[in-house]
Formats: sequence, structure tokens, C-alpha cells
Amino acid sequence: MRNASLFASRAQGTIEYLVILAVVIVISLVVVGIVGSNANTQSIASTSGKIGNMTQGSISIADALVATDGNGLISLQNNSGEMLTITGISVDGKDNNYDTQLAFGSKILFSLHDLENACSCSGNEGATKTCNAIIYYATLDGLQKSVNYSVTVDCVQSINALTNPVQPIFVCDNRTAGGYFYIGTGTLVNPYGICDCNMLQDMNHFLDANYILLQDIDCTDTINWNSGTGFKPIGNPMANLGDLPVPFTGKLDGNGRIISNLFIRPPTVAYLGLVGWNSGTITNVGLADVNIKTEYGIAGGIAGRNVGTISNSYVTGVISGATGWDGGIAGISPGVIRNTYSSVSISALEYIGGISGSQGTVINSFSTGQTIAGNIGVAGLIGILGTATNSFAAGSVSGNSSVGGVVGSGSAVNSYWDITRTGQASGGNCSAPDCIGVNSGNSNSAWAYYDTNQPMSSWGTWTNISGNKYSTTDGNWSICRGAGYPWLTWENRSC
Repeated sequence: MRNASLFASRAQGTIEYLVILAVVIVISLVVVGIVGSNANTQSIASTSGKIGNMTQGSISIADALVATDGNGLISLQNNSGEMLTITGISVDGKDNNYDTQLAFGSKILFSLHDLENACSCSGNEGATKTCNAIIYYATLDGLQKSVNYSVTVDCVQSINALTNPVQPIFVCDNRTAGGYFYIGTGTLVNPYGICDCNMLQDMNHFLDANYILLQDIDCTDTINWNSGTGFKPIGNPMANLGDLPVPFTGKLDGNGRIISNLFIRPPTVAYLGLVGWNSGTITNVGLADVNIKTEYGIAGGIAGRNVGTISNSYVTGVISGATGWDGGIAGISPGVIRNTYSSVSISALEYIGGISGSQGTVINSFSTGQTIAGNIGVAGLIGILGTATNSFAAGSVSGNSSVGGVVGSGSAVNSYWDITRTGQASGGNCSAPDCIGVNSGNSNSAWAYYDTNQPMSSWGTWTNISGNKYSTTDGNWSICRGAGYPWLTWENRSC
């Protein structure tokens, strides 16, 4: 077993400064054919120049079409200088709702559905019509705004069926922002935009900048990177004896996007994860099917070491190590981990947790990892030290010393573990009412499925949303009452 002095020497150990390749996004307008019943094809681009002065304000209308069946197309362009989120388009009082980000300088083609009598083109095929359009959008700092237009549209007979809305095509082949990214200046109001795994790697050029993911990112090819050692964690992992870490101090907003198939396997490096050493803010990141193996230890899906904040994020996949300090979200976390979950198989020697291997303030989080296995300090949520609050564990846990369903050592408040699924009769270094064991293998199997039972009833004020769906009024937790474990409201599940 490693002692504190050995850990201290390793924590003070070496970090490899990462230099990475970036790719930049060019967003192009989706080319959509519009076909009438006579099979004549008309492109939406053919209406260019027929709309009039549609370039005022932050949002401009590039093109618009309305069909006799009550459906339409409208192309919007962002002129604001920052990322905007389109939340709605109203045409002659008929609303269509969206939640689509529109990067600066880019266009997205939106489909309009069920306009009915609003801006009706019935009997006017081939003619033009003037309609009123209101574009609703939100800025990066959350301000809700709108802009009004009088739009001249072309009337066509029918429009091909489209998704709602049509998503942009990202072409990551230019480096126009900071020399590495598609958009932005790296500030909180105008973060650098990232659209592929190379850009993600290039975050290491500016460790104090702010970033946002523009789309889901597939990192499958990282298994071939760096002679098979894969992705190099952001925030400098250890490299040479005596080197000190240069942590990531900015903000990464995952924007609800998913990073998949990240492969990290350096033979002589510690502090492994998407971010090696986080002293900043990481939020809204989904990390799916991660594959991390470490010889030196200190590995987590989101961060090897977290002294900042990780929130509204999740990790699935596999983490394995020859030593320890490994966790589903963070390996070591003196910082805060809030509103997260992991479903990660973790195996190492010591100090292993479904959320954090060692230390941390873990709040409103859960782990359902298939296997959390080691020797010493193994638990469903936190291996050693730290405090778990309003959280639960329901994945298999096995070890020989300081083992528990919730914490190996440390403490818990209003938390629980599934006795059957963790395989642990004890919560570890905690006891009722701070941590409660629920046995899904016997008569109280549904205990964990009701918000009216402890400890869930202490997680907030629960209110009925619809049917058997209940949520806490603070927006943290939801549950399908009587039909499964609680889940984080940001997951947006249905019952």
C-alpha cells in the first residue's frame, strides 16, 4: 500500500506539456431540395435577393419558402459575433420551437411545420407572399431576445419532409480563431468553438481559455495517435521527474454534446483523463466509451486530478490501472463534483471510487459501474476521504480493506447504496441515517424507486411533473416513481 509521502512525491511529480493539433469549423448551409408534385426541383437558394432588407440585428434571414401543405423552410444567419441559441420562430403568429445553437457567421436551415393558415400559400403556387416573422434567441449570457421581420417568401407546392430543425454540416478544415479553432476569442462571452477531436487536443495551447463544443465528437482514431498511446490529457500530465503540473484553469462547456471513444494509454504518465489536471470549470460534458489505462495511477474519465468544479457531466467506459487513485469522474478530487454520474468499470490496486478515487465534495451524483474492484479503499462513490451528499451507488464493488457501498473512508450525508447490486452489506465508513442500504434482492426492492422514502425525500422538495414523473424544485433530481432509480434532471428522461 502506498503511503502519503509516496503519493505526495508523485503528486509533485512530472507533467508532460501537451501540444496538440487543432482543426477549425466551417459551417455550411445544408443543401435541401424542394420538390413539387410535378417533380420539378427548386433550391431554397433560388429565393436569394427576394426577401428585402433581412440583415439587420444579430440574426438575419437568408432565405424562406412556404408550401401549400402548411410547411416551410427558413435559413437564419448569425451576425452577432458570438454563439446564439435559436429558441423559436413565429410566422404570422404560428410558433415553432427549437433549441439549436447557431455559431457566429454560420447559417442553419430550419424547417417550419403546421403553419396551417399562418402565411398561407394555398392557391398561390409560384407567387410570393409577405408574412411577419419573429426570431427568438438567447445569448451566451442567457439574455432572451427577439427580432421582427416582414419576410417575402416564395410559395411552392410541397416541401420534402425534414427533421426539426435541419442541423448544420460542420467542415473542420480551417483555423480561424486563435490559430486552432473555428470561432471565438476564448473569453467567457465568446469561447473558442470545438468540433472534432484534434481541436479538443489543441485546448492545451491555451489552458486558461474558455471553450464550447459545437457538436458530438468521435475520438475513435485516438487509438492510433502518438504511436498507440492515444490522446494526451489536457492540462499537462507527468512527463519528467521534477516537473510541476500546468493545470487547465479555463472553462469547458460541453454544451450537452458527447465525446466518444477517447483512448488514453501512455506508459509512463500519471494524471489521466480528458483533462489531466483541472483547476477550472468543466460542465455539460458527456464522455462515452472512454478507454483509459495507467501504470502510474491518478485517472478519471473527466479529470485525473480535479481542484476545480465538474458538473452536469457523465462518463461511461473502462478505466484500469496498476496502482490506484482512480475514479469514474475524477481520480483525485479536492475540488467539487456536482450533478454527475458514471457507469464505468474500474480496476486498480487501491483508492477507487465510482465517482472519485480519493477526496472530494461529491453532491447529487450516482454511480452504476459494472465493476469497481481493487484491494484497499474501494467504494461505490468515493474510495477514501471526501464527502458524498444526496447521492447513491448501484454498481458492483469488491475489495479487501476499507470497502463500502458508498465510501471506503470519509463520510456521507443523505446517501444510499443498493446492497444487492453493490454486493456490499455496509456503506463503508458511514451509517444510517447518513447512508442507507437498500436491498433490491428482497422485499424492499422498490425502496430506492420512491422519492417519498429516505434518503431521497431529503434531497429537496419533490413535485409531480406528469404521470409518475416527479422532480425536485431545485432542478437537481427526477424519478419515475416506482419504476427505477432516481436520475439527474438534466438527463431529460421520460417516464
